Amino acid sequence: MVEHTKATAKREGVVLESPLNKVKVVAFGIDNSISAEEEAAIMPLLSKVFDVAVDSLIDDETWIYKLKVPFEINPVMTKALGRPLALYVVPSLVDSLGINIASSVYLNHKSRMRRMLTVVGVKNPNDPFVTLTIVFSTKDDNLTKDEVQKILKKERSRTKKYVNEALRLMGFNSQVKTVRTPLIVRIARVFSSDEIKVRVEDGSDLIDVTLKLREPEWDLSSFPSSLVEDLRTLVIEPILENKPYSIRGMIVAGPPGMGKSVLVEAMAKEMKKKVVDIEPSTYRSMWYGHTEKILRSVFEHLKRRNDLVILIDDAEFLMSRNMVTHEGYVSEISTFLKIFQERERPFIALTANYPEVIDQALLRPGRVDLLVVMGYPDKEFRRKIVENTLGRYKIKVNDDIKEDIVRLTKWFSAAEMDAFIRMAIMKGKGTITHDSLLWARRRFSIDETERARMQERTLWYLQKVQGMVVAYVKRPEEV
Repeated sequence: MVEHTKATAKREGVVLESPLNKVKVVAFGIDNSISAEEEAAIMPLLSKVFDVAVDSLIDDETWIYKLKVPFEINPVMTKALGRPLALYVVPSLVDSLGINIASSVYLNHKSRMRRMLTVVGVKNPNDPFVTLTIVFSTKDDNLTKDEVQKILKKERSRTKKYVNEALRLMGFNSQVKTVRTPLIVRIARVFSSDEIKVRVEDGSDLIDVTLKLREPEWDLSSFPSSLVEDLRTLVIEPILENKPYSIRGMIVAGPPGMGKSVLVEAMAKEMKKKVVDIEPSTYRSMWYGHTEKILRSVFEHLKRRNDLVILIDDAEFLMSRNMVTHEGYVSEISTFLKIFQERERPFIALTANYPEVIDQALLRPGRVDLLVVMGYPDKEFRRKIVENTLGRYKIKVNDDIKEDIVRLTKWFSAAEMDAFIRMAIMKGKGTITHDSLLWARRRFSIDETERARMQERTLWYLQKVQGMVVAYVKRPEEV
């Protein structure tokens, strides 16, 4: 238990004993608007801070200490974290830097300054004291070095007065030196590695939603180089470079089994992000109004997660509002329209076999900027699929066998090519021969005329669609 002792009413100073650091801590100018209840509520969470990783970055102008906390930071927590952090976290920080007094300015969510002074141990009473200014900010504050320097300049004289008072209270009469390099402590949440839990309150009811995060397994080597080059230029590189004009949404369309969701995963891997799937079972409720409330809560938890790609697979359930009459469904689409309109959100990717049935207001630029259309693979694409499929099953064959597979799988989808290769491996008892390929082909039914018609339909759709388009759809004679 930390004991609070009134030091002087005039200076509003408090001398505290920190049990974690076994040192005297002097705090001045504490914001009286922090209630004891708010501070008591934050203390159990603070114990978790010591168990998480901390990133340190030191340059010539500013020391930046990135403190990761494993809980959601809301405005009340931001306000109440100041004193506990100054008492328990900062002393160990400054001690490692060889500082024995630290003054800190804390910016809360309303950007009002709050001052803290901490004394973190005295090795020799005759040695000069050194002060270090510490500025706390959350990730959302976007505090710049210039702003820090402005705070230091404004507060320098008051800092000196507070430090001298602190020394007098502690019984020391030493000189004070100031470190002009500030220490910025950025508080950011460290995210769970495998799931996100969302709790939705609705009166007396509590609805728990768990979103599973998964590491992408596929990579872009499975796709044609021209398609990959376009996607790197339009999507991947701007997002990796955190450009403000980055695309925030994409839909991948094409016949079933073409690898649409695989492409999204491969892009997520290239962008060093995890994938979270959103589907109707994630948020839909039988109760009136609950669906929209759960949906908004889920995306509110996801909106600042720049480490994720949201995948909405088989998105035809978001069908056009002129095709339905139920007001609950119209309200759900309206909720999606507002979510997709927000600029602060992770990259969202949809897949669809029939994108024309999706509400077109969802797919307009600003919500879903890019349409990617994939048709049945040509020879180049099929060679990529063959190479990757054989590698995944650890099967080694010569180039002639590979070319046989490419020739025999005309008008196959990527999923059908995978099944065909597995059939040939099973017939060949763990390998692939020319005979096992012919055996598998006789047992695989593909209507090439129907597939050519589907390819023509995809080409027709490309001529009708508006907006930004990347396509890999060959004419039937090129397949």
